[in-house]
Amino acid sequence: MSNRSAIIAIIILAAHALFTHFFSEHFSKAPLKEPINLTDSVNSTFEIYIPMEQTYEINLLFDRKELDFEYLKSVLGNMTNNDENGMPLNVVWSLYKEDSLVKSNSLIALNSCGWSQAQVYRCLGKIKVPSGKYKFSINVNNPSREFANFTSYISINYNFKNAHTWQTSYMFLGMLFNIFIAPFIGGIILLILIVRYIRHLTSA
Repeated sequence: MSNRSAIIAIIILAAHALFTHFFSEHFSKAPLKEPINLTDSVNSTFEIYIPMEQTYEINLLFDRKELDFEYLKSVLGNMTNNDENGMPLNVVWSLYKEDSLVKSNSLIALNSCGWSQAQVYRCLGKIKVPSGKYKFSINVNNPSREFANFTSYISINYNFKNAHTWQTSYMFLGMLFNIFIAPFIGGIILLILIVRYIRHLTSA
């Protein structure tokens, strides 16, 4: 490998790492995560962009903060016990493409469907549509003061573990390449260049 080829190879590795970063940022960005006030009636519309045809989950998110676990279960529900469903919310949401209705759902949102260290999730449904610009509207007509203790969000996002598109496959494989393979290849190339430089100095 000539010095010129080695430098080009390093540039390609660096360019690929940069491309993968921006590619992942674009396709992993949540189409929607906006604060929502559930202590008042909600009638909101959001313009969103769906980056790829993927199954997206529509959720209400509640920051746990340092609230007592039993209180969280009493308001938001205990996903392991159907007798503790939490406080219900009457929710209607709709997804529009331009002026055409794509999908809608009307439900009484009960219980939690997921817990993390930072948030509790309440599921409102799923969508799978072609990529593009959409409008998402949500209505909640039975607010409760109990939700004043939470910072709440309406979210549309996908679970990377359950994703099965070429974009998510590339993000995963590209990440592995950039973490494990690219540094190894780049290290060998740099080592070759250093050895050549040292030999050049000693032979001069």
